[in-house]
Amino acid sequence: MRDYVHVSDLARAHRLALDKQGVFNLGGGQGTSVLEIITLANRICGPIEPRFDARRPGDAAVLVADISRARRDLKWEPQYSLNDILKSTYQAVLAGPTSL
Repeated sequence: MRDYVHVSDLARAHRLALDKQGVFNLGGGQGTSVLEIITLANRICGPIEPRFDARRPGDAAVLVADISRARRDLKWEPQYSLNDILKSTYQAVLAGPTSL
């Protein structure tokens, strides 16, 4: 289980935190399994052939951010869904590198 958050949500949280003091955990606030990601990616990107391997040494089984402090102190909530994250990432990959 992993926690995913859109880069735009992270940027917004960083802007909100500029005037605050403290440490804030940021994430989507919920866990998603790799199989759930593969299922959603199959719908967005087309068929993906997963390869199953053993967990790498030191990998945690679950990594999910506790975003309660960010919610309370920054009045921040992630706006983008996992579907949005995968779609925008896929579109960015299709668009290729961009210049700044």
